[in-house]
Amino acid sequence: MRKSLYVITHKEIKNIFPKDRKIMLVGAVNKEVPAGYYTDYSQQKRNISNKNANYCELSGLYYFINNDTEADVFGLEHYRRLFVKRKFYLFKFPFLKEKDIDKILLKYDIILPKISKLGKSIYQQYSDEHFSSDLDKVINIIDKKYPDYSQVCKKVLSANETYFCNMFIGKKEIIQDYGKWLFDILFELENIISKEVKVRDVFQQRVYGFLSERLFTIWLEKNKQIKRYECNVEFIEDKPFKNFIKKVGRKLNKMFKIKK
Repeated sequence: MRKSLYVITHKEIKNIFPKDRKIMLVGAVNKEVPAGYYTDYSQQKRNISNKNANYCELSGLYYFINNDTEADVFGLEHYRRLFVKRKFYLFKFPFLKEKDIDKILLKYDIILPKISKLGKSIYQQYSDEHFSSDLDKVINIIDKKYPDYSQVCKKVLSANETYFCNMFIGKKEIIQDYGKWLFDILFELENIISKEVKVRDVFQQRVYGFLSERLFTIWLEKNKQIKRYECNVEFIEDKPFKNFIKKVGRKLNKMFKIKK
């Protein structure tokens, strides 16, 4: 299977990734592009690079699902987070390599981060951290444009599990189907709230990226026939041994609290 596995970044980074990864600079319309980087911008091709401040890594997703015609498999990871084969390690990040991906995709359709379980509903968590009115408008758009998703949407938002990070490695047709559905919803929302988004702080202007994490879970729940493989994700800005020490510390702290 031919693969396009993109590591999304908004700046130049140190390349410590497997050779099969393509580093993609997003928001590239206004940036100098480092040598060897892919980008989310071309004057001749469909792109939303100029909207990166609001869409985050989704500007990269939009670009490659619309313009990358060579691959059979698409992947999206981040310059700070990549899929790894195991949770504990000492001296080297155990990134998923091409042979690992091939093996997984023989049995599964998509590789995802492990699902996150919260202490509250997805709707409440989003409302506490962002603007609930945006999520309410998304629900209304789904009710209008995709009524067959309405019940699943309400079910997911009232539950406490979701897939964060906007990360995946999956078969091209699956990712393209998801992207078509996702951007149809987000572009309609943008037409409704774009003026009010402009006056928000920089963090809250990333609204479509935040919403997409919840929408991805809704889409996956509706399309249960898609076989999911949940994988560990590692934060890679720290060195491997430092990450290991942090994990041991958290484990001991948790054990101590339980005993106490």
